[in-house]
Amino acid sequence: MAMAVWKVYEELDEVKVENKKLRVDLKSKAELREHLKKIQNDMLTKIQEASSKTEKQAEQISAVKQANEDLKHEANEKNLDLEQNINVLRAEIKEECMRKVEDKLKWKKEPFKYLEEAHDKLRDQFMMSKNEWE
Repeated sequence: MAMAVWKVYEELDEVKVENKKLRVDLKSKAELREHLKKIQNDMLTKIQEASSKTEKQAEQISAVKQANEDLKHEANEKNLDLEQNINVLRAEIKEECMRKVEDKLKWKKEPFKYLEEAHDKLRDQFMMSKNEWE
């Protein structure tokens, strides 16, 4: 029986050593788990920050795109206004040129008009004088 007790003590010592190894291993794995948990939380925070930053950038891009579209629309409207103004000015210039040409022609035609009237008057007088002579 002494041997059996001795054997039990020996097995107990082996179990204690194994238990101590398991506790050290458990402690090491618990520390590793906590360390990995901290890294995971840090990464999650960074991902959330990056996601938030990306959302803000997407909003800024959207705002810039909208502003760009607004500017394009405004530029198109201004171009249309400018084209209309140009067309109006062209029409006014053409009208003014035509008026000037008509004025010049009128000025040139006026002496002929007086000459024609004088010619008609002289012809009438001539015809009257001719009739009187006959």
